[in-house]
Amino acid sequence: MMQYIGRRYMPSINQTDGSSASTWEGRDKASPVQEEHYLLNCMRCIELNPVRAKGITAYNALLKAHVDIEDLATIRAV
Repeated sequence: MMQYIGRRYMPSINQTDGSSASTWEGRDKASPVQEEHYLLNCMRCIELNPVRAKGITAYNALLKAHVDIEDLATIRAV
């Protein structure tokens, strides 16, 4: 799926900005998360960033429908 998105989306972006870069070229690195508490913090950050940015109102509504934002922001023992 990611390959499909890159092939369909990137030509128009590259044409617009005059670039020839791949979608994810050189920006992101992946590494395993070993500690459970760190994994939970990573997941919380990923879920809350759009909410904090206040840029995605539909996401806000979807998130609130399933999980209370305060529950995500509260650190609890597992």
